[in-house]
Parts: sequence; C-alpha cells; structure tokens
Amino acid sequence: MASNINTVYFQYWKDFSLLGKSMNKYAIASWISLAASFLGNFIIQAIFMGPMMVSMESQTFDDPYAILIGMGGILLFFALITLAISLYKFVTFIQYLMQLKKIGEYTNDIDLQKAYKMELWGMIISLVISIIILPAMLLLLFSVGSLMEITTESEFMAFIRLIFGFLFIVFVIALTSIVLQVLSVLAFDRWGQAIKMANYQNPFAGYIAEGTNFMKIGRIVSIFAGNVGTILYLIGFMKVGKNMVGFFEGYGKYQLSQGSASQQSSGSNTFQQVGPSTTNPSLNSRYMGNTSYEDASYGNAPYGNTTMKPQGEGFCPYCGLELQDKNSMFCSNCGRKLI
Repeated sequence: MASNINTVYFQYWKDFSLLGKSMNKYAIASWISLAASFLGNFIIQAIFMGPMMVSMESQTFDDPYAILIGMGGILLFFALITLAISLYKFVTFIQYLMQLKKIGEYTNDIDLQKAYKMELWGMIISLVISIIILPAMLLLLFSVGSLMEITTESEFMAFIRLIFGFLFIVFVIALTSIVLQVLSVLAFDRWGQAIKMANYQNPFAGYIAEGTNFMKIGRIVSIFAGNVGTILYLIGFMKVGKNMVGFFEGYGKYQLSQGSASQQSSGSNTFQQVGPSTTNPSLNSRYMGNTSYEDASYGNAPYGNTTMKPQGEGFCPYCGLELQDKNSMFCSNCGRKLI
C-alpha cells in the first residue's frame, strides 16, 4: 500500500460508509436465511417426517394422507417465506458488490478491485452450478431407467463414464467457485490489515482488521465444515461493516468539527481547514510523506479523547500542529481549545 492510504480513502468516506452499511444489510439477510434453513430442517424432520413414520408403523394408512394434506400447506407457506428471504439476501449481496466495485474504482485500490472481481465470478459460477444441477438430476433419473435396457458390458462402461464425467465437471466448477471466493476474502483481508497498520491507534481500524481475518478463517473453514465456516464468516462480515461505518463516519464528523471550530475562531462564514507548516515529529512518521496531516492525525488520535494535555514546544496537544501564534485560543487545524 502507498503511504498516502488515508488521503485516498478519506476522500470517499461517504462511499466507504455506504459500503459498510450494505455489508450490514447483507449480513443480517444471511443470518435470517441461515436461521430459516435450520428451522426448515426442524419442521421437515420433527413435525412432518415424525408423524408420517408413526402412522406408517401403526399401519393406519389413512393418517399419512391426512398428514400430507395438512402439512403440505405449512410446507408451502414456509417455502414461500424461504424464497422471499433468499431473494432479499441476493439483492443485498448485489448491492454490496456494486458498492465494493465503486469503491475499488474510485480509490484504484488493487486489493478491493480483486476482492470484487473474485467475488463476482465466484457468485456467477455458483449460479451456473445451481442452474445445471436440476436438469442434470432429471437426466440422471432417465439414465437410470435406461440402465435396465443395457445388455453389453461396453454400453455399461460408457454409461459409467458419462456419469463420472458429469460429476467431475460439476466438481471442477464448484472447486473453481470456492477458490475464487477464498481469493476474494484474502484480498479483502489484505486491505483490512493495511487499514489497521495505517491507523494503528484507532480502535475501529483494528476491529476492521479483526473482521476481515474472521472472514478469511470462516471462508476456509466452510470448505470442510459448511455451517461452522458460514457462521464465522458472517461474524467477521458484520464486524467489518459495523466498524467501517464507525471509522469513516467518524472521519466525516471529525472534518465537520474542524470546520465548525475554525469558523468560530476566525469569525468567517465558511469552513476553513488550515494545514500545518511544520508537524510534530513525535507523531507517526508513516504520514510525514504524501499523506495529509489531518488524515493522519484522525487515524491515529485516540478515538473520542477530549482530555486536555499540556501544551509543549509550541504544538497543539491534540493534533500536533505547530502553533504560529502562541497566544491563540483555538488550534487552526483541529479547532480545539488550547490551554
């Protein structure tokens, strides 16, 4: 990552905030979908299959048909709810992808662009698998019926090769989708770790990095333990979204407070953001290059710290600006009242 990471990202703090909100919406939709899936399995097994088995064992053959009619309506209703949840989840995922694409283009960040492209292609391939599975299963059923008509060993071997060839194609496509999704979350995690390194004293940045790490672990675990990995992934996904909103909206409020304070101290009707001529060398040297000083001071100032500190060596005790007028009551950079 370039040393001016904050300067680039903070230009689009509103778009990053929207990205975080879209991640929260998708995470909530995914949690609802996961809960509906567990509930659906419970309904089918405990409420539907249980009474059916009891009726069959007692040989009261009228009961199974009555149960079928009675429970069929419940299953249909639940299926419609599940479909609505799935559609909402899909819509929120598309919104997240579109916002991720926009951010990647605006910032020209390679990791964000890669995360978007890999996630997009992973989704497309997953949809392709879902589309071809149903006709393939129907074809397999017809093939099993024609299996009875096979009379020679060569015909039987040709049939077996057809089945295994189809399964191999499905396996390769599914594996490609998994690899793309893992690459996507690895790229997103690199971005999260870069945010943490660039803003190491800001708790929101640290939580973003923790969230992307959870996403990475969850996506890998889901290969071997689907539901466990999905839960870990969603925990990280929601954590990233929540703290991304806090981090970038915090910067927006920080900028507004600077403008408001500068307006009070100058008596002007317009916001003023005066940059420093010399910076406090005790602050993070990472930002003494291309990064604007105000962005660096936001990212690394202890969040929410309003405690007055001793003013030493002619520097603002909050943001580190060298004071041109030692008798100033307010800092011209951060707008806070000086001792």
